[in-house]
Amino acid sequence: MGYCARNFLRYGRAFSALLVLVVPGLACGGEDLECTGPFCVIIPKVPQPSNLLPIDGNPREGAPRRALPDSIGVLVTDSENRPVSGVMVNFTVNSGGGRLLSGTSATSDISATSDINGFARVAWELGPAVGTQELEAVAMDTSDAHLNGSPLVLSVNAQQPAPAKLLFRRAPSPAAQSGARLEIQPGLDVLDAE
Repeated sequence: MGYCARNFLRYGRAFSALLVLVVPGLACGGEDLECTGPFCVIIPKVPQPSNLLPIDGNPREGAPRRALPDSIGVLVTDSENRPVSGVMVNFTVNSGGGRLLSGTSATSDISATSDINGFARVAWELGPAVGTQELEAVAMDTSDAHLNGSPLVLSVNAQQPAPAKLLFRRAPSPAAQSGARLEIQPGLDVLDAE
């Protein structure tokens, strides 16, 4: 429904007055009545969730047993691809044994609500497996039907990071002789950059 403002202007010698009358659905129009007046305001419709889409900037790779450097998420839009806020999106780890992080807790499933830009994001710590790990996102519309694209599977390739340094855990015997076995064998750890 539109609201129409009608101006009533009265001029007199000593004063002029402007009276604006705002009446819902007044004859100047409204959404159903072809609003044509200069002061007609059409109240926007509340966007309804329709689509669940992956975010272009989602991480594609990560290291096993580590949190992804950035959150991973989805975009909730209406039928005209405008962002919709306030939609609950349920995320569940499908494969790889990872965990979703929220504050101080970690679990295999968690919910996030879409923000004003339509984004719902979670922090994901990958599991120990190398290879593809999957996360599923599910969202429903106001009538409890799946949004278009829901459930949506997001995947990340878990790769062992490249070795970057060696760390002695245990030094070799101080009295080493050429060709003789060391009494104390050295202990080394191979570490990545992190």
